[in-house]
Amino acid sequence: MRYPLVQRGLVALVLVLAMAVWFSASAVVPALAAQWQLSAGAAAWMTAPVQAGFVAGAAGPLTALPALAALSRQMRPNDLSSTLTERTRP
Repeated sequence: MRYPLVQRGLVALVLVLAMAVWFSASAVVPALAAQWQLSAGAAAWMTAPVQAGFVAGAAGPLTALPALAALSRQMRPNDLSSTLTERTRP
């Protein structure tokens, strides 16, 4: 794209939409707690896995960086990128 403002706007929109999923679990818990007659502790346990999943998803790529750095010292960049691309294809 040749329009940096459009790119920034799209990135901002994607971030807002991604965060909306995170907050949606917290938004529906009061209604579910009332309907299912959950205690406060049980309601908290409903939101904790959602937030833990987001943290794990965000931290997952960060834990792979040291391994990729070690591989990059042992392999040529072209071989490394083709290997990673082949492993991520369905």
